[in-house]
Amino acid sequence: MFRFIMRFTGKFLLLAVAVILMTACGNDKKEATSTAKAFLQAYYVDLDFEKALRLSSDNSHNAITEQAQMMALNPYAKEETPDIVFKTLEKDSKNSHVAYYIYTCNRSERKLPLRKLNGKWLIDLQGGTVEMGGVENDFTELPSDGINGFASAVSGEIKYRKRQQRNSIN
Repeated sequence: MFRFIMRFTGKFLLLAVAVILMTACGNDKKEATSTAKAFLQAYYVDLDFEKALRLSSDNSHNAITEQAQMMALNPYAKEETPDIVFKTLEKDSKNSHVAYYIYTCNRSERKLPLRKLNGKWLIDLQGGTVEMGGVENDFTELPSDGINGFASAVSGEIKYRKRQQRNSIN
């Protein structure tokens, strides 16, 4: 009888641990997805850069602040809302504290990097920009058709820089 109780207790404890782990992993993914969606909504649609800053790591603050300053120069920024499509979250297979949220912005697929810091998922650009998925960019790899990216002060600035580069070459 004692052996039966021990087996039953062992199986019950194993099942309880499995349920707790599965629930924790599911909540982790939901939290990361929720953070990414809230950030993208604030950054692209609402132009609420204060909220975007609250949802991001310290490594991301410079890029977001620069974007806010650029948008302040564009009186039509609120009218130029990009087409954002939320897709899915991909967790890094090597690091459980890193994930990438896949989304499209004006038909251009992008990855938004997230990192779990102090138990909370935050956007972590690592010194890059949102548009480039956290990768530093010198604007030399941008498409020239104007379809990718979004109509804003930033895309206008990029087009201006590319025109300046072409004019300086000629």
